[in-house]
Amino acid sequence: MLQLFEQLLIRAVYLHRMRTEQLLGIRSKIDKALVSDQTSFDEQFQNQTLRPILKFQHHLLIIVFENHIQKYKVPFATFSKDKKTEYVEYTIQKDKRLRSLIKGLVVGLFTIEEYNAYAERATELDKRMMTMLIQRINSEY
Repeated sequence: MLQLFEQLLIRAVYLHRMRTEQLLGIRSKIDKALVSDQTSFDEQFQNQTLRPILKFQHHLLIIVFENHIQKYKVPFATFSKDKKTEYVEYTIQKDKRLRSLIKGLVVGLFTIEEYNAYAERATELDKRMMTMLIQRINSEY
């Protein structure tokens, strides 16, 4: 029985390592996202985790936002640049379903260690995530 438990534990550790390597392997390196000893935890997490994931998921996130526009028949194309910017910010901040979907697309690509760190500071990190997302979407339009 102990041998079976040890085998299962070894397999779980192996799978955990493989998942972490694969998740980190698909992320883009962002040279501008420098991190130093002076950088706060939130900024480090933003630059090392959130920014690369948002970059990786960029096209999917844009499609999700466009689907939202179509679903609610928003005449987004007719909006001025300023109105588009306002709409993006308002929608990302207030539409809980859209916000949860987007968070899931990002959090699902965290390593377990990143998720544990995120869970401790989710409120602050969610604000950073949504701010970066709003900037990304606005840059498309």
